[in-house]
Amino acid sequence: MHGAVTCSRRQYRRLLLWVFTSGRILCAGLFFLPIVGCAPRQNIAAGRSTTPVDGCPFETPYRAWFFRPPPGSVAGYPRQGATAEQDAHVRIRGYAKMFVRGTLRYFSDGSSDDKQDSVSFYYDASDSQTVRGWKPVDSFFVCCRAYVCLMADGLLSTVDTSAVSACRSSPDGAAGPDADTQFIYGRGAHTLQYYGQASSWMAAEESAIKALCRQSVVHYASLVKMHDTGERTEISRTSRYGMDLVVRNVKIVCRYYDVAATTCTVWAACRKTDIHSWKEH
Repeated sequence: MHGAVTCSRRQYRRLLLWVFTSGRILCAGLFFLPIVGCAPRQNIAAGRSTTPVDGCPFETPYRAWFFRPPPGSVAGYPRQGATAEQDAHVRIRGYAKMFVRGTLRYFSDGSSDDKQDSVSFYYDASDSQTVRGWKPVDSFFVCCRAYVCLMADGLLSTVDTSAVSACRSSPDGAAGPDADTQFIYGRGAHTLQYYGQASSWMAAEESAIKALCRQSVVHYASLVKMHDTGERTEISRTSRYGMDLVVRNVKIVCRYYDVAATTCTVWAACRKTDIHSWKEH
């Protein structure tokens, strides 16, 4: 159990949402406000074409379910010290209920400072009931030497396992899933690393959950700096978000690859009523 986590006698472990292929680990950050924000109302439709697209870097097809995850399913990624199935088990428990603590820093241009992030996710490592009944359903290869695994609970009836081109997974300029006013949404993106595709999608997933959590900030601070160059005054702003939260029932709504921006993009969501202050837990 991490030294800062004293919620109960249960064994809490850090939930790793992103592990670099080099073995360097970054722990995720989050923030939330159960009264704000939904994604634009625009569908992302999974295509069926595997025809190469100009500028498309993917040489092998993906599965349709990866871009439109079926309800009651979780994708697992291979990472250092864990297989895709083991990673999926961690995500199943973590997305069902995670504890979030720490701070995140953003700049005036909207970029984040990962080196200054101190936010971590935790999940109940002793929780075996949540993963009971979840079974591997399908998997596919991504470059290089990695398989992404889909796991689902016993209620899942159908899964679209057809092969699709990652660059045909969504129309150009797709903005996000259909918005439901009972949910809040977070969008995450990460530049594709061709030889580490699984890590790229993991990083985008982490970023999506950060964006989701950022809408439920517990503590907020902003620093404005003004610099007079003699010709003009430059203004920069740094924002710090502090979290001490419990988040339940996180789901990955959709994924797609942005050809123009060369980024892996992920949308995450949870109900507004599923985010609470840690102290209220």
